[in-house]
Amino acid sequence: MCISYHDLDEVAAVGYFDDGSPSEISIASENLIVSEYGMFIPQYCPWEDGRRYESVIRLHRNGKLKSFTMQHRAKVKTSIGTIECDAISFYDDGSLNRIFPLNGKLSGYWSEAMEYALAEDILVNNGNYSFSAKIISAAFYPSGNLKSVTLWPEERIILDTPAGKCQIRTGLSFYEDGRIKSFEPAVPVKVSTPIGIISAFNPDPDGICGDVNSLEFTPAGKVKKVSTVSEKVVVVGGEEFLPGERRNLCFDTITDPVPLRIAFDDVHLFLGSQELFVYKLDDFSFELLPYRHQRNIEAVKYACNH
Repeated sequence: MCISYHDLDEVAAVGYFDDGSPSEISIASENLIVSEYGMFIPQYCPWEDGRRYESVIRLHRNGKLKSFTMQHRAKVKTSIGTIECDAISFYDDGSLNRIFPLNGKLSGYWSEAMEYALAEDILVNNGNYSFSAKIISAAFYPSGNLKSVTLWPEERIILDTPAGKCQIRTGLSFYEDGRIKSFEPAVPVKVSTPIGIISAFNPDPDGICGDVNSLEFTPAGKVKKVSTVSEKVVVVGGEEFLPGERRNLCFDTITDPVPLRIAFDDVHLFLGSQELFVYKLDDFSFELLPYRHQRNIEAVKYACNH
């Protein structure tokens, strides 16, 4: 599919790119889109409580459809099966980018728990890994192969990973050949790195998208990036790098841990997130020392229920 907004009826531009071409359009009538992924009607009017009303269709700069919400849930054909979805997005060549089985509007009348209760288990099988879970979204490479899965916050799955059998939450991503690229550990996971054993864990992952996670591997299965709140890194004879802290969103007297982000390539160690420090692995010696925050890191939540 490579459909342009010119193919739609009763279209009004509501947003523009800096070159003057439409970036968003609204529609006022039913438009049937027929594609290799299924038949879809972009949303043009509200029709039931709890569902997000979004009559705006987003466009790529070349005029092709980028994303839209369905008027009614529709079956989408993907490499992991046919999945009923509320919303969908595409690359600028028309290939499938991302699907959203549910796309509810959270409010005082419609809670995340109510939305989660509507979610259904979806079987995900990319040829290398298979699991069943309630997912917020799934992303795909232009080739159609699975790129990532974003899980509902309540969901946990267990998979064999380059770090061993691990419990996973929030999300995980894959290389195009199906090997695991990254995942969000549900509990601290000990991983081997060029500077020693590190406990990988982020007590407060954003959970917005499964593309990027706290623990990332190279295609060969070696640790490429890791976040930790349990260790600090000491450059022998030099700097010390440790996890940070930030004020809790609900209680001024409480601080929450901020993970220390660590990354590697074949010859370098990268430390920090706001400010990045780079060291050649062969030119320096490093020590990993325990770091303990004042709170139980596995219990940190950013809701006002501490």
